[in-house]
Amino acid sequence: MDKEKVVVRFAPSPTGYLHIGSARTAIVNYMFAKSMHPDSKFLLRIEDTDKGRNNQDCIDVIYKGLKWLNIQYDDTPILQSDNMSRHTQIAHSLILSKMAYYCFCSQDDLDQHRTLCKNTNSVQKYSGKCRCLTHDDMLLKRKTINPTIRIKVPDPDGMDNPYIVVNDMVKGQVKVHYNELDDFIILRSDGSPTYMLSVVVDDHDGGITHVIRGDDHFTNTFRQICIYNACGWTLPKYGHLSLIYGDDGKKLSKRRQVVGLADFKAMGYVSDAIRLYIGTMGAHVNLKTVSFASAVSSFNLKKMSKSPIQFDISFLNILNQQCIKSNKSYLSDALPFITNIFGNDIKMDVLDRAYDDIASRSKTLVDFANLSLMYLDHNKTNDPRINSYMMVDLANILENYKFPTYDIQSIKKVLQDFVKANGYVNDAVFSSIRLALTGLDNTPNVCGIMWAIGLTECVVRLKSCI
Repeated sequence: MDKEKVVVRFAPSPTGYLHIGSARTAIVNYMFAKSMHPDSKFLLRIEDTDKGRNNQDCIDVIYKGLKWLNIQYDDTPILQSDNMSRHTQIAHSLILSKMAYYCFCSQDDLDQHRTLCKNTNSVQKYSGKCRCLTHDDMLLKRKTINPTIRIKVPDPDGMDNPYIVVNDMVKGQVKVHYNELDDFIILRSDGSPTYMLSVVVDDHDGGITHVIRGDDHFTNTFRQICIYNACGWTLPKYGHLSLIYGDDGKKLSKRRQVVGLADFKAMGYVSDAIRLYIGTMGAHVNLKTVSFASAVSSFNLKKMSKSPIQFDISFLNILNQQCIKSNKSYLSDALPFITNIFGNDIKMDVLDRAYDDIASRSKTLVDFANLSLMYLDHNKTNDPRINSYMMVDLANILENYKFPTYDIQSIKKVLQDFVKANGYVNDAVFSSIRLALTGLDNTPNVCGIMWAIGLTECVVRLKSCI
């Protein structure tokens, strides 16, 4: 049977950084859309109505983050602020259909009622005081008070089924009694729409078929369903992803952990590793053997974990190293880190030959840059363990040797002949070469280093021992 055509969205608020949890929501929505009908869509909506916090730079952070992750959205991004007149129009249409009402309660009125509820151990929710105002009372109050607009949550008395039921694609069926909800505000007294109203209107107008988001939004679902029902609109399907926790057992927080996507990039993690790791969190797949493309093709939202997931930085390190080792194309990602150390005069041919060795020992691109040091820069040393005359003798042999091809096997033969001809001990020769070339005691295979840095550089470094 053909998979259905779906329309999903990623709707972040521009706050100055893209949280790793928000990035996960974007990736999961993208994977869900790509795993369904080929005409499915993944949309981007920027919820930028809080003008006090949002600016273009914050919005650009979202665009850059998605581009780095190679998560491509369909159509032109939507700015929620462009739709505010539509949100306001819907609020007033609900007044006309008597699915909402004007509320004239002041903040003092609300605070007093909240205190009364607290003192009497009652449920703290709006009293419904303005719900039954007569038309004349309303007209009188509007002369001096700018009202809010509240949705009318259905009265459960007499209902056969007084529950709002959500068949969540991740959590399963959850229901809430109407008595647990109050008549909440959908339009503020200054005429601005609330988040609850704006989200519903934008999702409806955008043709969103599935709302997939973090579990911290789950309680909003029941109020949003009230707005859908009041408007007479078809409900989308919902799926709420379990939250990501740190190793301290608490939700990831910028106050305690590194959580910004840009921070992970700056720490030398590659986008492919981040995308695969956080996109499949809770999906029970073997990340050591799976690619992102295969993870998409087998994606099943209903099999995602319902429980909070711990962010395992050690496993991300393994996956990141696995990615770096898999393809030399990551050298271009490593270059900014390398030039930060060495400047722009980088011998790319040396790095190309040394890539496999460096990558095999690099958890991150920062590691890669640091491990490039011995290939790009001669760490000259006066270590007394170096047999200087032996090294100069070897340098002269290398300089005059007619290499058919300067490769690891040819270098190995020259060194073996050198040891044999002079009656040297292998360990003494190779340890001296290693120190002369790199200044280090522990390095990869000496022949590999000599091949990577090239014959000319090899001779220069060996002769510099005098």
